[in-house]
Amino acid sequence: MTDYLSDIAARLSHEQADFLGRVCERRGLNLANRAEDRVRQSVRRLGLVEVLKGPRRWVATDTGLSVFALRRTDTAA
Repeated sequence: MTDYLSDIAARLSHEQADFLGRVCERRGLNLANRAEDRVRQSVRRLGLVEVLKGPRRWVATDTGLSVFALRRTDTAA
């Protein structure tokens, strides 16, 4: 499982990693323009985040939190 997660973590673009980090750390998101929406949807399709309704918000899945933790330890090392 960690090979799968580390493969996903290694393939994330800078923009995707930034979006995932903002969702995991519950920071404010960038303005939703066309380019940002493509990033959000690509991360959603990878299964790292999901949209909850009422109120509408982005939340990280367990997989997304694991990938975020892996990226954080890789950059710290």
